[in-house]
Amino acid sequence: MSSVENTRLLIATGEAVASVDELPPLVRALIDTASEILVMTPILPGALQWLASDTDKARFEADQRLETILGHVQDSRQTPRSAPR
Repeated sequence: MSSVENTRLLIATGEAVASVDELPPLVRALIDTASEILVMTPILPGALQWLASDTDKARFEADQRLETILGHVQDSRQTPRSAPR
């Protein structure tokens, strides 16, 4: 079993790109070759939101980023970029 077969990738993001084509080639290669992908989209409340414990909007935005990123990952893995291995 080679190390490529056991490559785990953690994606932590505060913002999503508009399309998979905007991802750098190295990032796309990492996504394509990873055997397991974990995605983390933290809530990013502003200072006042954090102090007032008003994080609902930030949590909603984090959920939207997660949905977008997961869609990009799925699209990237389904789009052929090179000859089959």
